[in-house]
Amino acid sequence: MKVAIPIWEWRVSPVFDTAKQISIADIEKGEIASQFVIHLQEKFLPRRAGFLLRWRIEILICGGISAYLARQVAAQGIRVVPGIKGNVDEVLKAFCRGNIPSSQYVMPGWRGWRRKRYQRGRYNF
Repeated sequence: MKVAIPIWEWRVSPVFDTAKQISIADIEKGEIASQFVIHLQEKFLPRRAGFLLRWRIEILICGGISAYLARQVAAQGIRVVPGIKGNVDEVLKAFCRGNIPSSQYVMPGWRGWRRKRYQRGRYNF
């Protein structure tokens, strides 16, 4: 499976919408098989969702993400795991162990989607 994490100074970027780089990892049998970093040239939000689709990303682990972009990404069939912080390598290893989300990696003050329509499960984030 392919997992993408937007990065800033080798940490999970606080906001995917404005991230300039993204780490893409292939996870096989619970291990990181390969990992590389790509510079994000797409600034137009719908194209960012298309970028993830072109790279066949299945899971996006990120800090913050706008509701608009989260809907765009989810519409492509990509699972969004928002509200995550930490070193990219540590987050990936924790994900492989099944420890994401975990309180150790949750952004301070993160309470999930604040609007009721997200809490009811209208979107599968």
